[in-house]
Amino acid sequence: MSELYAGKIILKPAAVARLRIRDRYSLHRMVLDLYPHLEGDAKETSVRDVQWADRGEHLAGREVLLLSNRPPMTEGLPDDVRVMVKKLPDSFLEHETYRIRMDVNPCRCVDGRHRAVPRGELENWLHDKAKRSGFSFTHLQIGRYGATRFTKEGHRVTFAELRVDGIVRVLDTDLFKQTVANGFGRGKAFGYGLMQIIPISLQ
Repeated sequence: MSELYAGKIILKPAAVARLRIRDRYSLHRMVLDLYPHLEGDAKETSVRDVQWADRGEHLAGREVLLLSNRPPMTEGLPDDVRVMVKKLPDSFLEHETYRIRMDVNPCRCVDGRHRAVPRGELENWLHDKAKRSGFSFTHLQIGRYGATRFTKEGHRVTFAELRVDGIVRVLDTDLFKQTVANGFGRGKAFGYGLMQIIPISLQ
């Protein structure tokens, strides 16, 4: 597995206004701008190498978590944008149990199109997908389930979104590491699938 870099972006209110941060698409554009070496077509195809999660407003400003296989730009930024990042130690992904939070895009392919998973099937979908991803939920809390909409290049886009909290046990270390690096499910470019994990032994 390639190196992983974890960190966060803090946008002061002035940056939120200046960058017109209004939805997941504007956050997506802002995050990619921190990786200037991804240009042209390569920039679009390499979004799978960059994960992010919107933590919302905090005292210091709007907070966005990052996970990528290369460090973002951290120097020469405006005073109202702060980026903190560090290389993730290999040992971080070698524990047995973790506390987890993630925002996911629960969908499945039906007749060639991706459809949102019905609310009554969410728990089974999560358990099944987790096992295929190298871990299992020993505790699962399903949070808010809704939809987000934004306009991308003149087209209206809708994503189902679900907040998930819980405790997970690793079943296959290599597969688990791959899932953390690649994200859980679809919609990674728009802030879904970043596994926010903390080893239980470190709490």
